[in-house]
Amino acid sequence: MTIAMNLVRDQWRSRRRKPTTSLEFDPPADPGKPSMPERLAEVRALHHALGELPQAQREVVELHWFQERPFSEVAQIVGTTEGAVRVRAHRAYAQLKKLLQEPKLHAPSKVPTKS
Repeated sequence: MTIAMNLVRDQWRSRRRKPTTSLEFDPPADPGKPSMPERLAEVRALHHALGELPQAQREVVELHWFQERPFSEVAQIVGTTEGAVRVRAHRAYAQLKKLLQEPKLHAPSKVPTKS
């Protein structure tokens, strides 16, 4: 019984020692979470990369990823087999990954000014 009482006392003591935070405290933004301008740039890059895909692959990605439709349903909509849809999706995702990892070629460059 003495051991149990000592454990309870220790637990109460440890609770009193822990600092408390005010409800008014506004925690800093998550450092891993991208800011709004970064997020907007990512969305623009994705939109641009989707535009680079062939029409058949882009259609499959839009139906499967953005509309969250299963491959079987995408195959019926597109009018092909489920296997062909899976291949298109795989190739499209690989191409998107490649396009999104490339350095930005369309970044504005500094134009020399006349002196």
